[in-house]
Amino acid sequence: MNRKLALIHYFSGTGNSLNAAYQISRKLEKADFDTIFHAIENGQYKDTQDVELHLFFFPIYATSVPHIVCKYIHKLPSGDRTKAAIISTNGRINTLFRDGYQGWALLQARLLLHFKKYDVYFSDTIDYPHNITAFFPPRSTQNNQKIIDLIAPKIHSISEKLINEQRYHRKFFLPNILWSLPFGYLYSLIGRRIIGKLYVADSHCNQCGVCIQECPVKAIKIVHGQIQWNWNCEGCMRCINVCPQQAIQISLLRIIALIPAAFFNPLFKIYRIIPFSFFQNLGGLGKTLCKIIINIVLFFIFYSLLDVLLRYLSNIPILRPITNFGITKFYKRYYLKKNED
Repeated sequence: MNRKLALIHYFSGTGNSLNAAYQISRKLEKADFDTIFHAIENGQYKDTQDVELHLFFFPIYATSVPHIVCKYIHKLPSGDRTKAAIISTNGRINTLFRDGYQGWALLQARLLLHFKKYDVYFSDTIDYPHNITAFFPPRSTQNNQKIIDLIAPKIHSISEKLINEQRYHRKFFLPNILWSLPFGYLYSLIGRRIIGKLYVADSHCNQCGVCIQECPVKAIKIVHGQIQWNWNCEGCMRCINVCPQQAIQISLLRIIALIPAAFFNPLFKIYRIIPFSFFQNLGGLGKTLCKIIINIVLFFIFYSLLDVLLRYLSNIPILRPITNFGITKFYKRYYLKKNED
């Protein structure tokens, strides 16, 4: 019997999605599939001529598909009706009930692949332990293991459906799209970028370079002896979770700096120099949208100035403990290796 070839396109911040891909690939290989793993962060996979099944694995960020995955799918060649499946991962905290939420991400991914002419016959999600340690401490190792133990039946069910080419799409509540779509879009446009600007490396940093090597979008570099993040952060939480020294923190001072940037930004007064007739000609909706766009741009400009100031202050030894202090230094970290079951 000729074995089929399945190409696994995966993006994984701290190992959950890769773990799901690895476990499902083992099930497929016991059937009649050969599997190839391809990390989405490495760009497009060149030779897809013999691929009979494309599997897309990714975590859900703010109810949506991660920005890096959307860009990857946009650049895919035409699928020519090749079969495709989508498996996402959610962050779960409680072992008693499901608290992960996929929002409109599965539908979003289906639409993106549909436009690329893939035959998406399957989409579902799996709940793994949460990795948002930049904002919430992870649960205990024992609690996380209980969550992982709950995954086995779901892995088996998904694998069986994939092997049997059973058409299945996880149901979603249509009204939820009304809030999850704009919420996910704003995170992709603004939220993920702000996260990167909240990161600092404290005094435990030895500049080993692990965070720079692991960053999927190359948003981290060393400038004048300090680790810095640019505006292209994916918000994947990989750097804060893989740092060997646990030196990467969310700066409390940088969080506080968001308040003047968002609510007391002096640049917002720029409207006073824009001709009133310009807004009038846009109409009600156009005027509102234009102001929102201008405010977003002014926010980034002002916070960029604050970023420069905070980096300057962090170079002053007596102030560095203040600028680089974050409550995340008291949190544990979360990273799941792909060979864990």
